[in-house]
Amino acid sequence: PWSGTQEGWSQREGLLTGSSRCEAEMVEEQDRDIEILIQEMDYIPGHFHLQLNLNFEPQMAERLRGRDCKLKRQSLQLEVPHPAQRLALRNLLGVLAFHLDEYQVAEELFSGVCREEPGNLNAWANLGYVYDRMEREGPAADCMERLSLLMGLKRDGGEAGDEESLLPLRAARCLAEHALASAHDVGLQSEEDHGSKLRSAIGLYDKALLYGKNQIPSEEKRSWYFIMATMYISSCLVLSGNDVGAEGFFSQYSNGNP
Repeated sequence: PWSGTQEGWSQREGLLTGSSRCEAEMVEEQDRDIEILIQEMDYIPGHFHLQLNLNFEPQMAERLRGRDCKLKRQSLQLEVPHPAQRLALRNLLGVLAFHLDEYQVAEELFSGVCREEPGNLNAWANLGYVYDRMEREGPAADCMERLSLLMGLKRDGGEAGDEESLLPLRAARCLAEHALASAHDVGLQSEEDHGSKLRSAIGLYDKALLYGKNQIPSEEKRSWYFIMATMYISSCLVLSGNDVGAEGFFSQYSNGNP
């Protein structure tokens, strides 16, 4: 029916255009569904959306912001982290490198975490953000696709049982890394700001423990509780005039709840 006549080609072009339009609408609908799911979630992977001073316009001169980022990076590089916190620290170092406009360094740090722990949600989200800033649309889209699969927002057609069973642990580690970033934010204007960041970090660790429950390895969970205890001591010193309830916290820790 589609002969070489102009009318025949017009009919064929119309059907092809309609098919492409349907495919585009399906993709758009799928992306919209994913956006709705993300909005309903209790956490969002990545560091660049967090309520960190790093992610907002500096309240100080740009050179002072850069100086603070460099000093923070140097102090973190000197730390000997618990093995369970090593990748969280590398993600944070990648964030600092990004804000120092060292995009190549940030890319190497985030991609290294992805290789070492392919299920690290923050690393994939951060890497996609860096690629987007570098205007590398293809790799950025690949990172978001991988992230969607890891979060169970998309299926790749294979067996999803094992992947879905790991979602609580991935979410817990994602939140724990957010907690570490909150505690190490830069540009804090007062001791009260510092205490507030520490409290936020402790709250994120609490949420991580609720998400992960029995999936978190015991050694890793103990390291989280140790960090929480250290943060609690620091917040007590900063906000010593307030009723911080440290006794209840240490009672929970010493009773073996970890």
